[in-house]
Amino acid sequence: MSQASVETSSQKSFFAENKKLIGFVVCMVVGFYMWFGPPIGGLTPHSQHVLASVVVLILGLMFEIMSIGNLVLLWAVFLIITRLEKPSVALDGFVNETTWLVLGAFMIGQAAIKTNLAKRIAYNVMSVAGDSYRRLTLMLYVVGWILGAFIPSGTARMAIIFPIFVGLLEAFRAQPDSPESLDLMLQVKWAFSTGGPSIAWLTGSLVNPIIMSALTKITGQTVSWSQWAVWMFIPTITIAALMWYSTTRLTGAKPKIEGGLTQIRDELKTLGEMRKEEKAAAVWMAVAVLLWATGDLTKINPAWSAMLVGLLLFAPYIGVLKNKDLKELDWGMFLFCGGAISLAAVISEAQIDAWAVKALLHPLIAPLSQFGTIGSFTGLWLFGYFMHFIIPSGTATVAAVAPLNLQYAVANGLDPTLTAFVTNFANRPFIFPYQIMSIMLLWGFAKPSIGSAARVLGIQSVLWLVWSLLMIAYLDIFI
Repeated sequence: MSQASVETSSQKSFFAENKKLIGFVVCMVVGFYMWFGPPIGGLTPHSQHVLASVVVLILGLMFEIMSIGNLVLLWAVFLIITRLEKPSVALDGFVNETTWLVLGAFMIGQAAIKTNLAKRIAYNVMSVAGDSYRRLTLMLYVVGWILGAFIPSGTARMAIIFPIFVGLLEAFRAQPDSPESLDLMLQVKWAFSTGGPSIAWLTGSLVNPIIMSALTKITGQTVSWSQWAVWMFIPTITIAALMWYSTTRLTGAKPKIEGGLTQIRDELKTLGEMRKEEKAAAVWMAVAVLLWATGDLTKINPAWSAMLVGLLLFAPYIGVLKNKDLKELDWGMFLFCGGAISLAAVISEAQIDAWAVKALLHPLIAPLSQFGTIGSFTGLWLFGYFMHFIIPSGTATVAAVAPLNLQYAVANGLDPTLTAFVTNFANRPFIFPYQIMSIMLLWGFAKPSIGSAARVLGIQSVLWLVWSLLMIAYLDIFI
């Protein structure tokens, strides 16, 4: 190994080993400077202090100085103790229906995973693909779309598919950093996480309810679960087809199946007949989807439908979950969801959103707005896309960007609902693995080079932008 390589490796290991300490120092330095430093034009002292706390929160998320759930809760408590915000504002997200929708959906997803129902669905759908790799990867998108209806986390869906992914890598003899391993990694990623299932359902991703909550808070407009599903049907199909086709074309992969489906069929044999618990979980998931789909008629909020079914899953005799399963829920993500929604309320209360629209968004979008509405939406998309490079977490990105984009839309006569979808679409494509946490698991086995992956993902980002603008024109017909 050359001296330069040794030095680079040493530098990387030093940063990795001291990331939390470096992040803590950066947070303290930036926070103190913004708190006690020169006044920021257009902001009151109170707003500047709130902005300092928000910047420190975002930096803390970037450096992962502590768990994201604990970090946002610490931030909210800090706001209350320092009297920067009232508890009703700092903790707004924890009384918001969206947060409880996420918790209920997590309970339902936990039942699917614990009973092996989710795995059974995945294996059964994939087993019909036969010996064609193209059909197999296409079926991945079908499975992801189904799982997205009741598992509101791309990471959780990735965990379900991961054993299959590893087996297929071996079956296709896809070597690390080969076109085949890169192709399969990206197909799984688009199929199960940031692609179709995440945009197909309101509950398909934490990003969706966070953006819709910001829309409701700023404009009073709401989007129901059934409205979302209908509106996003065509966008889901088209983006799935685009990512499925472009991935293999851009990677140049030519995989051949050599017994790849044997593992799937063996797993189905291992699962055996559906057990009582699986059947019960299937019934309760069907009830949840039915309640979500008929919310417009029953007037039952999807959040309380999710919580009702989620809690009944713990009930004796009729449920499938135990008390220990409650402890295994992702409570950190629940806290983060509440904190992310609170962030929109805090930014709005301190009028930081109005300031940021004028100081940041307008100079970026103004040149593009000369091309009309399509130019403005392009600018909003680019703003969200580039912010995702700065903030690794997709949920953290939309929590920060959605209020700004929506405020700009209201101030400039753009449709807020369309703006919400533009913000959502901009958060999906990525270039580097740190931007999307759920891909880390796949990356560790496929081991593609950053360069080869970035080339494919860079081109797909451009395709995603073009698709986004076309879908906004399509949605404008219905909204």
